[in-house]
Amino acid sequence: MSKVQVKITPTLAGALNRSGSEWLILDKEVVKPTTLGDLFTEIALSDSEFRKVIFNPDSGEINDLVIVVLNDKLLQVPKMMEYILKDGDTVILLPVYMGG
Repeated sequence: MSKVQVKITPTLAGALNRSGSEWLILDKEVVKPTTLGDLFTEIALSDSEFRKVIFNPDSGEINDLVIVVLNDKLLQVPKMMEYILKDGDTVILLPVYMGG
């Protein structure tokens, strides 16, 4: 078993109907080998709000308005879902910020 931490910004946590003033932190135990896609699918199956906010309902892929950072490194679509998680990894979900 590996332990992985998923951190979700207060903005996205609010969209998930959680307290919007604090980071939402999920400590997950995963069986080796587990991909990032496997982890997100597992969370989505148990949390319908996560599925609605994080996944694009049409494609089943990560929503274009969500940025995924793994161990302080920005992951690029489409290969990010294939990344194999290691014990101690930290996944951060951030909203895309736009404006001018």
